[in-house]
Amino acid sequence: MKMNARAMALTGAALWGGVVLSVEAVNLIVPSYGSGFLKWMGSFYPGYKGRRTAGQVALGASYAVVDGALSGFVMAKLYNHFAEQQPSHKSDEDLLRAAS
Repeated sequence: MKMNARAMALTGAALWGGVVLSVEAVNLIVPSYGSGFLKWMGSFYPGYKGRRTAGQVALGASYAVVDGALSGFVMAKLYNHFAEQQPSHKSDEDLLRAAS
């Protein structure tokens, strides 16, 4: 069974973008919440410092959406590649029929 790379890209974008945006939104209300996580994010997203500004929230969420989309796409492509390399196996139904 193949994975749909586009669907995985959209799923990754929605999940990772949603996580980062949620942490940033709560951090705007409760400054101590997620500050370590946001600083960590700033260590690999250029220009993002995890500061409590609208521009930083938009930049962090944008990076997360792109990062999630690329990660989901690559994951699906790798899965499909390695799944094709595996020898075909009998389905569970075939195994149950053979056992009875």
